Amino acid sequence: MPLTVQGSVRDLGAQRFAGDGNAAGPAIAGATVVVGPTLILGATPPPTLPAGDAQAVTAADGSYRVSGYAVGTPTYAMVFPPAGAELVK
Repeated sequence: MPLTVQGSVRDLGAQRFAGDGNAAGPAIAGATVVVGPTLILGATPPPTLPAGDAQAVTAADGSYRVSGYAVGTPTYAMVFPPAGAELVK
């Protein structure tokens, strides 16, 4: 049975908690989400994914859906910001 990971990537640094009713920050479009059995270290996704990993790029609303990855123990989900993003100030 193929597995799928889906969700939304938000800027939690912009979350103001009580000031905004605990709402998540704005969506991050263009982020790369990598899912699979290999942990990737670093600030950017690798040019070639490790065997068994799969990736998706977030849509304008921050949503993503990744399928086709190899199930491992453990399985990692890693998020990399869009190129040139200044999310941490």
